Amino acid sequence: GPDFNPDLAIYGLFFGSVIPPNVTIGGNPAPFVSHEVVDCDDVPPTTFVFDETMTCFKNVVKIPVGQGRDQELIVRAGSLDSLPDSLDYEFVQYTPPDITTITPSTYVGPHPSAGDPGLVLSLVGTNFGADPGVVTFGNEFVTCTPVSWDHELVRCSIPKGEGFYLEIRLTVSEQSDAWTNAYVSYSPPVVSSLSAPAYATKGGDTLTISGSEFGRPYDRFCTDFAECTSVAPTVVIAGAVNCPV
Repeated sequence: GPDFNPDLAIYGLFFGSVIPPNVTIGGNPAPFVSHEVVDCDDVPPTTFVFDETMTCFKNVVKIPVGQGRDQELIVRAGSLDSLPDSLDYEFVQYTPPDITTITPSTYVGPHPSAGDPGLVLSLVGTNFGADPGVVTFGNEFVTCTPVSWDHELVRCSIPKGEGFYLEIRLTVSEQSDAWTNAYVSYSPPVVSSLSAPAYATKGGDTLTISGSEFGRPYDRFCTDFAECTSVAPTVVIAGAVNCPV
């Protein structure tokens, strides 16, 4: 978060004796705190093998605002950059998001399948990140339309969709958290008419169903889930016969 900037001590070689090196984490500058030469015998356990001719350095910086895991830590001395090659200490992981409250709470819906942009969900918690991620509903990742985003509060409006008791999940930089105390539900389909009063027993006739709340258009190759779905609707006749869509 913006108010949590612990010190990070970085030990190594060839940091430069006069001018402190520049440090970035995940591409973001890490604010400088201190730079000094230290006894190599006092350096924490490392993969380096020291000898008495080497000079060891300790560089202290503040963790910059960021998000995600495996964020590269790079030390630049002059025009030369370190090469992150150890997951043990050259990549920084930020704390994953944690949702503590969602309002409206308990049961969210039902909502029109065309969406409900007038209703804004507020997700309160920690470590949501500075750069917007996504809030999704259900397994097909219907994305809640973002209104605002900061480290501890995300607000978004209900998008087009279908289904009931859909899980609410917040994801930022491949880290996520799901909220299990509230769900999103859409209104069930409403049938108003059929294309004919009767059909042949041998099957094969085309049945056209008119109504409302049928959800997003079906497209088996859908990639824009805001406008379509790749999950085919199910039509059941007489409680047992599936009618192919």
